[in-house]
Amino acid sequence: MEPCVLAIDLGASSGRVIAALIEGKTLRCHEIHRFANEPVRCCGSLYWDVLYLFNQIKKGLTLAGQHYEVKSLAIDTWGVDFGLLDESGRLIENPVCYRDERTRGILTELSSVLSMPELFAQTGNTPDEINTLMQLAALKKQRPEVLERAHRLLFLPDLIGYFLTGRQACEFTIASTSQCLNPQRTGIHEALLQRLGLRPQLFAPLRYPGEVLGCLKAEIAEECGLGQVDVVLCGAHDTASAIYALPTEDPHPLFLSCGTWAILGQILDQPVITEASAKLGVSNEGSPGGKTRLVRNCTGLWIIQQCKAQLERQGMPFSYDEIEAMMGQAQSYEGLIDTQAATFREWGQTIERIHDALKATGQPLPKTPGELFWCVYQSLAVQMKLAFDELEALTQQPSDTLYMVGGGCQSATLRQKIADATGKRVVAGPVEATALGNIAVQLIREGLVSDHAAITELIQNSEKIITTLPEKSMEAQIQRLKQIQAQMRDYAQA
Repeated sequence: MEPCVLAIDLGASSGRVIAALIEGKTLRCHEIHRFANEPVRCCGSLYWDVLYLFNQIKKGLTLAGQHYEVKSLAIDTWGVDFGLLDESGRLIENPVCYRDERTRGILTELSSVLSMPELFAQTGNTPDEINTLMQLAALKKQRPEVLERAHRLLFLPDLIGYFLTGRQACEFTIASTSQCLNPQRTGIHEALLQRLGLRPQLFAPLRYPGEVLGCLKAEIAEECGLGQVDVVLCGAHDTASAIYALPTEDPHPLFLSCGTWAILGQILDQPVITEASAKLGVSNEGSPGGKTRLVRNCTGLWIIQQCKAQLERQGMPFSYDEIEAMMGQAQSYEGLIDTQAATFREWGQTIERIHDALKATGQPLPKTPGELFWCVYQSLAVQMKLAFDELEALTQQPSDTLYMVGGGCQSATLRQKIADATGKRVVAGPVEATALGNIAVQLIREGLVSDHAAITELIQNSEKIITTLPEKSMEAQIQRLKQIQAQMRDYAQA
């Protein structure tokens, strides 16, 4: 059988197991297994069904073992969420989803202990209710008995790695999303955690991309029909892996990882922890290779996904290709929404939320699903223009090229609108950048590829990369969105 490495790539809406093999100067990837990932609401909380995910991963490993000689595997997931183990190493409860309401208002409560600017200065991360630190603070207040039982906190990829190997670790890139690292990113910020009444000992020692976590447990290897398999630490935060697969050797590229979240940013040599970066709401996160991802989290395809799901429940299922076609007939519709408004982070009733926002700003409602999706796509593009302008003003490293990865780059409409709004050349692809970045770390670790430059060449030779140039100005829409944002602020304060 052919030797391969496996990427276990868990997103907030689906997971997949992907095998990768080198063929000459190209990389061949085979999606072995794909499965849904939906949070489960139970007893007033929103949980991730991590045991279901683990079982699906084992199914993927079994299928991979039937076709390939698996040399290694690595796991990446979204950031901030975690599981807690007791002293015996057993999971106390399913991990809680970052969209759970338990952190509502927690920033205000923490402000009585330390200011939000100070918290940014202490960690280099913008305070956000979804961050691990806020989740821990909420847990300490609401369910202190759970924290008292907890012996170890493991971020989601580290938790899956623990299930597979029995080894506990705190991978650097995923930990950098938590707001629990010191600003030098050399370890857990013990003084900060203690100040908030939290135990630094909850965290395992920091480990880094390229290190081996351990071997697959013998019983799991036997169950899945595998031999000895190394479980390697990749950039365990999915965005860290995605950016590692950008098809460029530019040392400071502008990027947009467009999935459920739109994560925009720039790769820099050092963190930027200043008053200006605090006001902008950026975070300094880790990357394979030790550089800094200066990132800003914006609402992404979550709004599209929620609208699509809601229409399906109403008996109107549409594929993404059908949505693209419908938008072609809807471009006379001019409604815009502030996609960064807090209401669009919420779960459910998204179409009604869009209608409420349009009514509040005196705009006509969409009459067709095509107009609804056109409104969201165009609004996302204009919002990204505003965000990139602010980012480039901060870093003083402007670029005429924007690298776009993730599921969003499959939309020709979104690619073109982002190019038009930003005025930049948009280089889109690879779509499966997260899995490829995961794979890249393993290929270098296994000695199958020499360095990152060789990875970039493999990706350029193997993946569909689409370049989109600006066609027409969106200045009128940009100015209208600024007015709408001001109206929405007034509406929220009323």
